Amino acid sequence: MSSGLPVRYYDEALQRGDFVYRIDPGTSLVTVYVYREGPLARLGHDHVVADRAVSGLAAWSADATFARGDLLLTIAALTVDDPDLREKAGFESEPSAEDIAGTRSNMLKSVEADAFPDITARVTLLRPPPDARVSVELRWHDVTQVYELPIELHRDADHFSANGRFELLQSDFGIEPFSVFGGALSVADRLDVSISLRGTRIQRVAGTAMLF
Repeated sequence: MSSGLPVRYYDEALQRGDFVYRIDPGTSLVTVYVYREGPLARLGHDHVVADRAVSGLAAWSADATFARGDLLLTIAALTVDDPDLREKAGFESEPSAEDIAGTRSNMLKSVEADAFPDITARVTLLRPPPDARVSVELRWHDVTQVYELPIELHRDADHFSANGRFELLQSDFGIEPFSVFGGALSVADRLDVSISLRGTRIQRVAGTAMLF
């Protein structure tokens, strides 16, 4: 497991008899929708940024009254404008390969990915299903913000799934949205974030996690 995840907490959760799950990167997806704005917005594109390699752990108490999850996203692993995700988002414009490469380069500079390479999230269950709500403590660019949102949760002995959506402002994290032409074409401050997570139960956290 990545050193960015609190492995000790989940080791202790297993010892307590909690159900512990590992996020499955192959079937999980975090998607960020990025919008253009400004007088020259017509010259730009909206974008879909995605993480298909999100790592993380989640634990439920045996009575299912308490749950927590920890996620780690590596900014360098983010993809920009996957064609299938653009089509799903309903974005009609078609950026060229050069546009996409430029967008990714500008994104990495704008969020200072070299200095702040990771985004972490700690998710705590506030209300159990069927009307589940969670608190998301999101740390990005060395700033922490907390969001409360409804979420769709399903769990059994071997697997869990979580689906939700929320919005955030880049400026809340000390990030100045990218702009050109003196601000006439810029990235909107607001980002829409969609999470779709799948997890598999494990019996050991440290080292190679074995399926339960």
